[in-house]
Amino acid sequence: MPRQLVWDTIISFSAQRQDNWVCLGDFNSYLAWYEKRGGNFTRARDIAHFRGFLNACQLLDIGAHGPAFTWNNRCKGDANIRVKLDRGSSNEAWRNIFEDAVVTVWFIIGLDHLPLVVDTEGSKFSRNFERIWFSHLDCKNIVAKAWSIPSTGTTGADLLLKTKNYSVVFSKWNKEIFGNVQLKIRKYLLELE
Repeated sequence: MPRQLVWDTIISFSAQRQDNWVCLGDFNSYLAWYEKRGGNFTRARDIAHFRGFLNACQLLDIGAHGPAFTWNNRCKGDANIRVKLDRGSSNEAWRNIFEDAVVTVWFIIGLDHLPLVVDTEGSKFSRNFERIWFSHLDCKNIVAKAWSIPSTGTTGADLLLKTKNYSVVFSKWNKEIFGNVQLKIRKYLLELE
């Protein structure tokens, strides 16, 4: 389905909504030059068109933790293109109800689009996801280990189980490898006072 047709459908849906709502997924566009690395850059009017779409729907970007780019063409070297195509957006009414909500971009090996997980309660794990983890050589293995639990057969149940397992595995790995970064930060902040 062409991007404009999808956007028009969402605009029509949003015009009928008086209550809170959230829109999450692949918008097949990006908002600024720094949301893309490699390849040809989109013309300014294309970026303005996407901003116009979000404004027409009265959607605000929720922001995200994790990798900055959500799509990768998986090519090597100069041919590699990475873009933030996927995002979570909501209207103001939704944001007022879920003030602590966070979106986390999950890094999973082998996918061109990285999945987004919305946590409406702003769980401790989502808030404390550390970018430094991606720089560690063993990160990909830890992700594979965390995500490799057996399937239950239903997508929703699988995502919930894998997310919980992910949190447990990464929390343990963080403490073993990095020595609990959040604890160190709090300690150093106290020393500075």
